[in-house]
Amino acid sequence: MKGFWVTHIEKVISFSPNQGPVKYYNVCAKGYTANQAKTHLLLFFLLFSISGFSQDVDKIVKQGYDLFTKGNYTGAIECFNKAITIRPEDSRLYLSRGTIKGVLEDYQGAISDLNTAIHINPIYSEAYHMRGVEKYSLDDYTGALKDLDSAIDLDPQFPDSYLSRGATKFALKDFQGAMQDYTMAIEFDSVNTKAYDGRAKAKICLQDSVGAIADYDKVLFIEPENLEALFLRSSIKGMTGDYQGAFDDLSKIIDLDKGYQNACFLRAYLKHQKEDYQGTIDDCSRAIKINSALTQAYNLRGDAERLLGDFTHAIRDYNKVLELEPNNVDALFNRGYLKGIQKDYAGSIADYTLVSCQQSYDG
Repeated sequence: MKGFWVTHIEKVISFSPNQGPVKYYNVCAKGYTANQAKTHLLLFFLLFSISGFSQDVDKIVKQGYDLFTKGNYTGAIECFNKAITIRPEDSRLYLSRGTIKGVLEDYQGAISDLNTAIHINPIYSEAYHMRGVEKYSLDDYTGALKDLDSAIDLDPQFPDSYLSRGATKFALKDFQGAMQDYTMAIEFDSVNTKAYDGRAKAKICLQDSVGAIADYDKVLFIEPENLEALFLRSSIKGMTGDYQGAFDDLSKIIDLDKGYQNACFLRAYLKHQKEDYQGTIDDCSRAIKINSALTQAYNLRGDAERLLGDFTHAIRDYNKVLELEPNNVDALFNRGYLKGIQKDYAGSIADYTLVSCQQSYDG
């Protein structure tokens, strides 16, 4: 049973680096994207420096900022192009334009601008930071780490650099190092949920379930309706045998968002373990309504129907599983068993033969 929960935790935190350029921005969370993370950073940099531009470019920069906040990134870049023509030695302009290019996924163009910013101002910590973020986007984790190290060396008081470096170390599977960076970010800001979330994920990878739950407790104290934190906490509780705690967290998720597919399915699984087969069917049906190709839900619903003696509907669900996954041994075996009970001996033998063939192939 522990392995079941581990599988679902891994699906959410995913050790694959393809989750976007800044993991710490909770890109798994509903409605938040990697580009929005970059937007957050650029807004910070622009707000930090916009009043410091000389009068000849101030109006153009403000116009570019306004276009950026409205989502007109191309127009914003055009404004910064004009500003750079007037002030080609202003490193802040290249930082701003480069980061907008990153939002547009022109990572090479972004790095080129950030290279220029650093060439003009070799101690520009924000430029090193953003260049590290863009390198992360290109899967250059080693290069990203080097830039983020430089950013922290130049400005050790900027918490987002520790968040970015923690994300990079996570991608490099340096989970201990990632945890240390997230802890540094928390020291700067004790209510930074992104830092607690990142540290919790690192702790999961280090098999520190108690510590991970404590960090998600903190996230949920600050953001009680954070669905990802609830889901991961429920999965950790399930993995450690706290099934009631897992059930309670999943129920809260469903109360907040009835369209949260994984919560519906995992609660169905817990109900099945409690022998609440009708409850299992109800939650699987919810999950299937959200995702009609969720084979695990059809399979689990079929098992519950079989145990309730509803063989017709159970076979229907096993048929659906096999339509989606023709080599699903569990569905073949269970369907063959039910066909035998219904005296469809030819169908039963055919299913068992396929099971045998599949097992021989896998072996």
